[in-house]
Amino acid sequence: MAVRRWVDLSRYDGAEMLIATGCPPDGGHRLAVRNYVRSDLSQFGFTRLQDNVWLGSVPTFKTSDLRQWFPGFDPTRDIREFETSAFLVGYEDLDLANADFELDDLIAKAADADTHPSRDEQARRARAEVTPEQIAGVLADFPSSGALLAQTHSYTEEVFQRALDGITLPEEAEARVATLQPLLAQKRQALQTLADRYDELHSRGLDAVSDYDILIAFQGKPLFALRGSLNYQRSLINDELDQILALTVAAREAEEQVRAAEEAQERAGRELLARKGDILVDENGENAWRVDHDVVTDNPFIVYVTVNRDQLNERSKSVNAEAFRKRVAENEAFRAKARDQASENKTPGTNVKWATLGEWVKGWRALDRRAPSATRHEQLESHVAALASKVDVITSESKEAVLVAAKRLIEQLQPPRGTRERHPTTEILHRVGTRLNQIRNAARDAGYRDRLASAKAIGEANGMQQEEYSDGSSWEKGTRNDDTHISLRVYSPLHSGKTKYSVIRAFDGEYASGTYDTPEEADQAIKALTRAVFEAIANPTERARARSAAAEKAARAAGLVPSGEVGTDWKHPSRSDQLSLSAHAGPGTTDVFTVSRLKNGSYEYSKHDDLADAESVLSQWSDEADAYDQLDDGAKAARLRQFAVAMRSLGLEMDGLNPRSWSVDLGSGHEVHAELDDHGASIQVRRLAWEEWVEEWDGPYSAEATRQVGDFVRRAMQAPATEEGADAEEDGEQDLRVKALQERVSRFASGMSRAKDFHPATRAEHGIGVDIGELSDSAMRELADRIVNMRAQVFVDSGAFGLFKRGLKSGDVRPMDFDAVLNKYELLQQYIAEANPAEEKITPPMFVMPDVVGDQAASLDLVEQYRNWIKVETEFQVSRPVVPLQRGELSLSE
Repeated sequence: MAVRRWVDLSRYDGAEMLIATGCPPDGGHRLAVRNYVRSDLSQFGFTRLQDNVWLGSVPTFKTSDLRQWFPGFDPTRDIREFETSAFLVGYEDLDLANADFELDDLIAKAADADTHPSRDEQARRARAEVTPEQIAGVLADFPSSGALLAQTHSYTEEVFQRALDGITLPEEAEARVATLQPLLAQKRQALQTLADRYDELHSRGLDAVSDYDILIAFQGKPLFALRGSLNYQRSLINDELDQILALTVAAREAEEQVRAAEEAQERAGRELLARKGDILVDENGENAWRVDHDVVTDNPFIVYVTVNRDQLNERSKSVNAEAFRKRVAENEAFRAKARDQASENKTPGTNVKWATLGEWVKGWRALDRRAPSATRHEQLESHVAALASKVDVITSESKEAVLVAAKRLIEQLQPPRGTRERHPTTEILHRVGTRLNQIRNAARDAGYRDRLASAKAIGEANGMQQEEYSDGSSWEKGTRNDDTHISLRVYSPLHSGKTKYSVIRAFDGEYASGTYDTPEEADQAIKALTRAVFEAIANPTERARARSAAAEKAARAAGLVPSGEVGTDWKHPSRSDQLSLSAHAGPGTTDVFTVSRLKNGSYEYSKHDDLADAESVLSQWSDEADAYDQLDDGAKAARLRQFAVAMRSLGLEMDGLNPRSWSVDLGSGHEVHAELDDHGASIQVRRLAWEEWVEEWDGPYSAEATRQVGDFVRRAMQAPATEEGADAEEDGEQDLRVKALQERVSRFASGMSRAKDFHPATRAEHGIGVDIGELSDSAMRELADRIVNMRAQVFVDSGAFGLFKRGLKSGDVRPMDFDAVLNKYELLQQYIAEANPAEEKITPPMFVMPDVVGDQAASLDLVEQYRNWIKVETEFQVSRPVVPLQRGELSLSE
């Protein structure tokens, strides 16, 4: 059976090529290429059948021939093997293994324009499907270039650094102005080019969009191509405006400094600007010259003390004013030269530039990603040697994460033992290790000082004295061996990096101790009057239980019953003013007790730290008359009838058989609900949009309440028309919500388990969907690189649904090892951190949390089991956890 190899040439404008081996009658090779227009293949023995079809017949060829025919060809990426019986790529009715087959049949079929239209024909057909009205609808969504340029803009430090494009600004104001002005001119020219392109798209519409964008970038969707091109140009213009604003502000500040310096120089005349303590160095950096006294007049002589660093001796020297000015100029030139050299670090033999250790690490990774070759090996060695010659880059690094990343990288590059003595990696590792120790020791010293300050603040606030021979971390008060003695110790457990507070004291002759995480808890422990209160501070559960028990006792005494969250909320069962009490944890170890009621159309709240104060307010409000409970049964019935008439006049309908609850469904996910309470005293109005409560109003029954219901209905009816319109549907109606929804929703192409799929998907601004179990280690590293360097949006599935489908097919249902899944999630996060030593802002990947398809109870158990992992991800925003919801006994809202 002859083997067919399909060569994917899609990056050559969608070209395709079929290689058929062992073709009769001579067993030679046949090659058919279509849609390839970048070069003339006739020089390689191909015959052009028409503009987009080439046919070749060669006795033999190698991979090097393919590279010559198609520049950039990669056999490991572009060739897939298959048999004739499986796939023939557009030539299904041809049997190349048949001895009677004629090559003319292949030529005729390949040249059939109806079967294989050219790219120009495909583009023409796609453009013909779009109406002028649809194009006008897309263009109406975008402002003119004048309006776009007139918008107000702001900038961040990140935008400013991006505008500088790696240039380090000089310290001198004049030099900064000279550096910023050309940059501003370039940015303004680039902005003009972008605005011209935006105007072209806005005026010509689809005619300004290339065939490549329509067919390749946007998969044959002309309107998507037009909208995408306009969106892209608009984002580039906005970014360019932000950068121009940042550079303009910096240039104006530098110009102001230059102007101020010129004015100061004019005022000073010939006065020398030297002060006692100023230091000058010579051009070799060997000697330091320090001004011995202030010089503020036109004194022709200045006294120096010259310090020779080699012999450490001092001597006085007099220098006149002219010599002094010369030394100042030499010193400034020397410093400027040193700064320029530091900002122009470039690895020899490459185009990699770096000024910091983080940029050096990023440059090494960029070189390492290149195809294996002798040149790549030499460039990597040159990159390491360049860092060894610029060790000041290491000593100036202040980020521990960058130093750790560099240390791990260099350790992998070390030669075998016995050959490391003069290797550049040895010096680099020594410098990196020394700098790491300095940073970590400084952090430990800072933590130590903070602990002493915290201990002192707590001790002095509670009338304690520093213990004898203590470094300031131990405090005490009272008499030893007595209930009055209390001791406080602040410390850090070994290798934990955390601060702990230990309090030891006695109650009724028995010692009690507690360890706390915050100074507030330690302060509460020192102030505790009973053992129960002391022990409750260290146990949040006991503290909550004690708070709930005390609040429940007060609530029952006032006639309140449990309502809402069990153990925290109580409400009066019959009062229409909804008299309530709630108990919750406050800051640190404090409690918050809140008494509330409905008064004059709004809620009145009274919050207290002490339950006794809350009980006093609760008792006072309980004794007051229920302002809303003044209607007799006849009046309540009459009000209910009035409510029904008013709701019906506004278009609402009664919910089932409940005359107190009315609603209206306005379509497109919009609803309005109105409800009268049991006492006929107050009304609650709510508006639903896309299954979410977006607006709510509570108040007494009145004409204002009826007006509020009418306003809610009108806003709900107008909501669909206020959103931006989308393309017209086939029946001619405008679904004005589609566009807004599309802009908010990210689409993820699933099943991308191969690393080579990540780059084209990211370039096309598609979300990447992967199954974590299908990813190899190299694929995860490539995915991490796309997330960091190309801002890819990634959705990572746990594989539970795939396991569920396989179980249904085979009948063998097995539990999934979610510990292994979370371990791979963490490994991907580690690769992301390694690829991002500069800690740049990225879009965190979305991780699907453990679940069991179709089993709500089991899924909730898994969420409970892995709650700590999910909590950490949510709090620190390392990733975006996605918790699947299953149908079951509980509703989705529950």
